[in-house]
Amino acid sequence: MPTVKLGVTLCLLVLLQLLFITTTKADIPVHCVHDDIANNEWKLFITPSIYSVPNRNSKIAFRKQFVPLNCTRFDKEDLTISRVLRVYLEYPNIVRDSLDNSRIGTWTMVYDQGFEITLKDDFSEISLFAFSSFERMKNDTQLIKSKCHETFVGNYRKTSRDGKNSLGCYYAEKTKPSANDVKISLPVNTLLYKYFDPKNNGKGLNVNKKDSDDDFESESDLDLRILRTIKPSNTKFKNDKTLIDWINTQSDDLGWSAQAYPQFEEMTEADLINLSGGWKSLFLGHWNKWRPIGLDDAESFESTSDNFAIANQELLNQVEKLPKNFDWSNVDGENYVPDVKNQMACGSCYAFAAVTAIESRIRIQSRNNVREPLAVQDIVSCSPYAQKCHGGIPYAVGRHLRDFNLVPESCFPYKGSENVACSSKCKNPEYIVKVTKYRYVSDYYGGSNYANMMKEIYEHGPISASYLIYPDFKYYSKGIYKHSGKGYPMKTDRINREMNGWEPTTHSVVITGWGEDPKTGEKYWNVLNSWSESWGENGRFRIKRGNDECAIEAEGVAFYPEVIFMNKY
Repeated sequence: MPTVKLGVTLCLLVLLQLLFITTTKADIPVHCVHDDIANNEWKLFITPSIYSVPNRNSKIAFRKQFVPLNCTRFDKEDLTISRVLRVYLEYPNIVRDSLDNSRIGTWTMVYDQGFEITLKDDFSEISLFAFSSFERMKNDTQLIKSKCHETFVGNYRKTSRDGKNSLGCYYAEKTKPSANDVKISLPVNTLLYKYFDPKNNGKGLNVNKKDSDDDFESESDLDLRILRTIKPSNTKFKNDKTLIDWINTQSDDLGWSAQAYPQFEEMTEADLINLSGGWKSLFLGHWNKWRPIGLDDAESFESTSDNFAIANQELLNQVEKLPKNFDWSNVDGENYVPDVKNQMACGSCYAFAAVTAIESRIRIQSRNNVREPLAVQDIVSCSPYAQKCHGGIPYAVGRHLRDFNLVPESCFPYKGSENVACSSKCKNPEYIVKVTKYRYVSDYYGGSNYANMMKEIYEHGPISASYLIYPDFKYYSKGIYKHSGKGYPMKTDRINREMNGWEPTTHSVVITGWGEDPKTGEKYWNVLNSWSESWGENGRFRIKRGNDECAIEAEGVAFYPEVIFMNKY
């Protein structure tokens, strides 16, 4: 059994912040990966502190941060810069001082959307996050130019030795940008699915072709007129009975069975996209190839997903000692996993995944004494690091809860809508929740594997994970899911499944444990979804473990929560 542990000017910026409290940026259609950012010098342009929050006075902190600071709403020209730092972001996650090459911190990509830098000295820590910059290429298409040499304005948090937090704005620029920093991309990845792309005849999209500004259409083998028709309409979704029947005829080989869900046919195609995570970017070009730290450099890798299971021997030895079957829903008879929730037709899976994992860890820490659900609506309506009902990243929810806070569900009930003002939450919650720490399970994006995920889950509790939803997944009924190969137009040789720093994912969930099939010995993850108990195995599903099935092992995130009762201060 695991050990359960207890445990501009200032005035102008504030004015602008108040003017924009009801909105955030739309989904971020940018694609910048590790190789675009790493091994480069960056200039960090930092404003004075906009406000400070005392260490332990939760009432003052809650009042000051009732509507979180949203620096993404400011243009660079709005800012008054008080400090410029030069840092070198070294592969894979080291930050060095550009002057003396000393190690001064760490950094990580946040999916393909931006990057986070954390700098430390003897007196304080400063953590900075911003989304990478982009702009529309032409008015008559959905093509996007990702500008990987610069960021939008983002937030920073400075924490002093006494725990006092100061918050402000910043942005970053490469010291020596290059032509390769600007790329062409699409703001959606639904070209992976042929039923969203009827004019492309199931040909799919060759992501390994080189992009070209001058001859984009020929390079992508794609009629640009499709870009204006690719977004699903508001027509009702229809279950694919042909696909369902085929899966069930192959269920003995696949290891899982399918069924039609009537509730899906009450939704539109656009609703189904939101249910599966919302719109995310798909880059037309080469997937960058690099190996996470901790792997044996002498190992020979082939272009197959099996290689994602490789981890260093010490970690493997630790994992081999773990139980073959373990889940936080039953640890010595105690259930630490919250009930299945329903995100409805809102692309808020990222928030449900992060918040539910945090709820579970609070149950573990409190030995089930604190069990009230937390307010997912607080993230959807208030977070400057997410895109409301149009997708987001669990890691960024962790940052939100380190910078700001989260109220109980009773204080801000979930509506399944982004049109709920942040100021709608109650003014005097019994307690608030923050995280003292959040991290990718490998400490940086791109280094995750099944072994470090198992270790983290066993020692600390459930984690969030993200994966790529294929068309067959929504029909999952029971068994151990593996992609059937149906409903996906791309040939298997069209995507390089090598050690990449980035893998496309579209949906986020909670991994609560793992197991092995007693008959076949097949290893799997136990996963909590947010599509209600009427879907799958009572709202849950199992998915193959150990080979990064559908990228399920590429993006594990751990949260370390703290419950702060308001009546104590």
